[in-house]
Amino acid sequence: MITLANFKHRLRSIGWKELPSTALEPYYLYYHRHFDRQRIAEEWPDRDFDHEVRHDLLSYPDYWHAEWAVRLEEPAVVEPAHGSVVLRGNRVARQLMAIHEGVVVSPMYFPLYAGRLSRAIDVEEAIVLRHHYGEDNYAHFYYDVVPKFLAIERFPEWRSLPLIVGKKQFETRYFQNLVRRAGWSDRRWILQDGTPIRVRRLHCVKGTSCHRAWAEGIWRLFRPPPPDSASQRRIYLKRSEPRRRLANQTEVEALLNRLGFESVDAARLSHDEQMRLFSETRHLVAEHGAGIANILFRQGAPLSLLELFPGDYVSAGLYACCRVLGYQYARLRGPLQEGAYTIPPDTLKLQVEALLAS
Repeated sequence: MITLANFKHRLRSIGWKELPSTALEPYYLYYHRHFDRQRIAEEWPDRDFDHEVRHDLLSYPDYWHAEWAVRLEEPAVVEPAHGSVVLRGNRVARQLMAIHEGVVVSPMYFPLYAGRLSRAIDVEEAIVLRHHYGEDNYAHFYYDVVPKFLAIERFPEWRSLPLIVGKKQFETRYFQNLVRRAGWSDRRWILQDGTPIRVRRLHCVKGTSCHRAWAEGIWRLFRPPPPDSASQRRIYLKRSEPRRRLANQTEVEALLNRLGFESVDAARLSHDEQMRLFSETRHLVAEHGAGIANILFRQGAPLSLLELFPGDYVSAGLYACCRVLGYQYARLRGPLQEGAYTIPPDTLKLQVEALLAS
């Protein structure tokens, strides 16, 4: 069946060629795989969804498990749509994007790319830090973009090289906070916004997430406030976005408020306010979404998380993060109907009481 999305992808693929994975082998400076998720998958407590969860934890080797650095010794172009790396002959090095299985990342329409190539910015040497998920997604910023910054720390000699990032990403509050807190205001930034960037010697990196060194790297870069280990603060993290909508959110919120939970929409807080709030959060009930990434700022102090999911959705990333940081984790899935899901109040109350006792 040819859907509109498939048709657009095929149309956008005309004119592009795929770079064979073997073509990059001479350019790797290092390549390493993390296997923490193997152990975490074996410890998964919910026996009802073993297959789905283990698939989420153990698959996607390049996306979840691989960490590497590549220095290309031939000119390359960073195309503006997704930051894809293009080599001679219009060959796209998709493996440098480490795309999640099942995700289609279409390149820019080739005629549009060819027309803009004559106006490309020419750079002698640079590091590309773009990512197809991390440009404007708060969680993927921590999972996919920040690990790139941690990976380049392996190479002190790269300190003077300019960094290519998307302009949209660079202007987000959390990216600006990273630049300020990490002391990177003096770095040379190349902000990409619609124009190809031609680089004579391009450096590409990928880091990994959901392991202890990743969390400690985030704490080192952001310098969040120290966690209040004695705090018993209870937070209900709700979502205002229509995607994965909780149909009975008002009922859930009223129940949790009666149990002493404060209602918070992380999207309405500054980045500093989010770090402060989660440094004090002891018990968290959260609708699955990007804001839960803030549990990193509890920095391993006691925390219990109950994650609310639509019934057709499985994501094990936050479970892996909780295992790494020593948090208690539970989840509750609600039946899905007409694009929204419902959490049964009686079941929620029992789960929350167990959460508070942990």
